[in-house]
Amino acid sequence: MASYRLDKVREMLLRELTDIVPRLRDPRIGFVTIMDVEVTRDMRRATMYISVVGDDDAKQEATEALEKALGYIRREIAKRITLRHVP
Repeated sequence: MASYRLDKVREMLLRELTDIVPRLRDPRIGFVTIMDVEVTRDMRRATMYISVVGDDDAKQEATEALEKALGYIRREIAKRITLRHVP
């Protein structure tokens, strides 16, 4: 039963992240694709797997920009998804 809920939360996070990330206004985030999201069993942490088009410098800059925007991304997810703890 827990795996069904984990899958559902993972799909919701994936859907929302694919909508939120392209709307970020940071120019360092070029062509970033959200590949997958992994949620822990207690649903307190989530890992976002991305794919970046470009060379190593572009990948590094996009990763740094996404890490800097994590607070904004998390806040947007909290507005869109009703969960006890937003991962």
